[in-house]
Amino acid sequence: MTDLASRAYRRAIDVDANQPLARPLRSAEILASRGVLTEARQITTRIREVWDKRMDDADRRKVLKLEARLSMADGGSSAETAGVLEEVVKLDPLDGEALMLLGQHYSRQNEPDRAIFYYERAESIDAFEVNAKIRHAQVLVGMRRYAEAIPLLRRAQELKPREDVQKYVEQVERLARSR
Repeated sequence: MTDLASRAYRRAIDVDANQPLARPLRSAEILASRGVLTEARQITTRIREVWDKRMDDADRRKVLKLEARLSMADGGSSAETAGVLEEVVKLDPLDGEALMLLGQHYSRQNEPDRAIFYYERAESIDAFEVNAKIRHAQVLVGMRRYAEAIPLLRRAQELKPREDVQKYVEQVERLARSR
């Protein structure tokens, strides 16, 4: 564990109910982003113990998303991860990050229709539209539905041009023509 992560962990694990939730939550997020998963999970557990009954919806969503990311990183139960993310989406149906994570989850679980459902919902949110269209197209390509994937990829490329997406569009177009 890095020195910064170690200090963040020590500060966060010694929480008391009178301090604001923001500090330990931010510490857990930092630790998780740096791959210090065991300590991030311990802080998250402590957050639940101390603040669970007093969290507002925004903080509850943050904690739930952090728990889902930790679960995915730990290789935890996919049903647990999906359940946590579903709860986040119930609290905020326009949480693009949670919708994208659910799409990725169901894509990995070989449930393409459910993955597409969540990617389509994320596509309606401006900040997530490009990445959601690309992920949606990738699921369609995995299903060999190339002609349906091309418009999604072209729109994503139109909104935010990227060389890797352009190459992918060309590959998918070649596959569609060869069928």
